[in-house]
Amino acid sequence: CARCHDHKFDPILQKDYYKLFAFFQNIDESGQTSYFTNAMPVPTLLLSTDEQDVKIRTLVQTIAAAKAALTASRASAPADFEKWLASRPKEPTLPGLVASFDFDELKANQSPNGVDAKQPANGHDGPMLIDGKRGKAVALNGENGFDIPGVGHFSRSDPFSFSMWIRAETLAPRAVILHHSKAPIDAGSRGYELLLENGHVALGLHYMWPGNSLKVSAKTAIRANTWTHITVAYDGSGHADGVQITLDGKPTEREVIRNNLRKDTTYEDGEPNLALGNRFRDTGFRGGAIDDLKIFARAIAPVEAAHLAGLADFTMVWTAKTLTPVQRELLLAYYVSAIHEPS
Repeated sequence: CARCHDHKFDPILQKDYYKLFAFFQNIDESGQTSYFTNAMPVPTLLLSTDEQDVKIRTLVQTIAAAKAALTASRASAPADFEKWLASRPKEPTLPGLVASFDFDELKANQSPNGVDAKQPANGHDGPMLIDGKRGKAVALNGENGFDIPGVGHFSRSDPFSFSMWIRAETLAPRAVILHHSKAPIDAGSRGYELLLENGHVALGLHYMWPGNSLKVSAKTAIRANTWTHITVAYDGSGHADGVQITLDGKPTEREVIRNNLRKDTTYEDGEPNLALGNRFRDTGFRGGAIDDLKIFARAIAPVEAAHLAGLADFTMVWTAKTLTPVQRELLLAYYVSAIHEPS
């Protein structure tokens, strides 16, 4: 009765009913058991045994030692960088590319993979080719898309990057560009996802959304009906500051939505395929188009993102006879990411 009016036999007033209703209506927890994983709905409390506490302390010490070793190895990078400068190749390279789809053609409803012909993108529900930013592009309606078996099985500790041209017909509240998960609510968004939220590019990695998640969003929104080059790079650290987003080759300011990822993002019973354009029980990239998708198994440097967007920054830095301080920092970041192998 309290939903509609006060009633003398009800234990609460209508006003109190809606106060409590508003509390649950305005939190981002679904309160739902995850069908596709064995995770408990958040918030949760980790209760460990004495034996597990001993193991956890040992692992924490091991991680701390590994981080210290990484910091020390990076400290040696500038000296190694100077030696590399004198002998670097004539042309710049972008190592770590694991898949590339230009969407210029569909053969038997498949888009060829320019890196590995055995791992094409499989179209479903009739994605169409249209004029793109470079040659052709794939047009999406929110229900159709592609799945890419064997590609993008990245975990919480794996660095990776995605680069592509996108065009959005409208800047909807939510649109799934690509994801590596089984479902949003039904799987707690386990895995990773690249979203467009009111035009803002957002990358999320989740064990169980929202209590055990990492999510970063670009503060600048893209423009509707305009081709925009986007690059997201994640360094495998498990922290929000390890995510970089560039728009049209320029780094953009980021907003940290969540920074509390404590567990892995993989599934217990096998990994799903990387999917493009839609997701089960979610909002796909309706009226969207994607061109020239590239996937890297490392966090690419900002100067590489600029190169992928068609800017001349990388070539100018690479061929400069005398590096400015800014150019030196850009090239050093590339060297650390792509070339440097700590001893």
